[in-house]
Amino acid sequence: MLRRAARLDTCDARAMRASADSEYVLDIGELQRCGFTYNSVATRVRRGWFTRIHEGVYAIGRCELSQRGRFVAAVKACGTDAALSHFSCTVFWNMAEWADRPIDVTVATSHAHRHEGVRVHRSKLLSRQDLRNRSGIWVVSPEWALLGLAAQVGEDTLKGAIRRGFAREHVSLRSLAAVLGRAGPVRGSRSFAKVLSQGYRPARTVLEDIVLDLIVDAGFELPEVNRRLVVGGRSFYPDFRWPEQRLIVEADSRMWHDDPISRAADAERQAILEASGERLIRVTFEQATVGRAQTLERIVCAGAPVS
Repeated sequence: MLRRAARLDTCDARAMRASADSEYVLDIGELQRCGFTYNSVATRVRRGWFTRIHEGVYAIGRCELSQRGRFVAAVKACGTDAALSHFSCTVFWNMAEWADRPIDVTVATSHAHRHEGVRVHRSKLLSRQDLRNRSGIWVVSPEWALLGLAAQVGEDTLKGAIRRGFAREHVSLRSLAAVLGRAGPVRGSRSFAKVLSQGYRPARTVLEDIVLDLIVDAGFELPEVNRRLVVGGRSFYPDFRWPEQRLIVEADSRMWHDDPISRAADAERQAILEASGERLIRVTFEQATVGRAQTLERIVCAGAPVS
């Protein structure tokens, strides 16, 4: 009896070690490699030591699964050729916020078991270079995640996710264009191509996103975004700039600019830029939302180019 108990304790210790990097989630095959049998797994489920998440997939211990843990469980439930994809994978890569929806998993086979809360996609387009191993599971690359997202959401949501991908240096225009070229005419590719054709670059704040949308939706040429500008040996990073017109638009957030030190720094910065021949327009949140018409008129009068 003592020997049997020691063996089971060793199995439990192995399971804890094996699951440490996979959000404490293992499938039945992984548990068997730790020394468990179907009966010993069932015993632990009855006693509350394991929690069954999907058929053949278990959480080790009495832990509350994180969102990432639920992602891991969904992929493990769909088999060895499965990968987290689409909307769920953009959340995994921190390019979108989670919403209450089924977890997206892509498989290469034509058959896959259904699991509650899991949406299964099938694709033969994915290759090894499009997959990453994270948290003990396969996930699609950020580029493929965004292409999948394009089939599920509107352009505004897609734009925001792509910008976050740029900001976190997950993707580039070149890598996104390459995936689009390899994928061909799949669902969502037209919307994806339309957003890419607008040449989006990462904005650093929500207000910058709002101001950039205002500029693009009004039909202006896409300005440079957060690109380095050297004036008198000093480096500046204007939010938005049209170099030929030497025109700058700054998203003026009270969060970052409404204190004496910041106001003084902004005034000095503006004086240097204007002395060098640049023109600068500041746009607050209220001006970019409630006062859109007046703000656009200011930008027009300043000479912003129209596409």
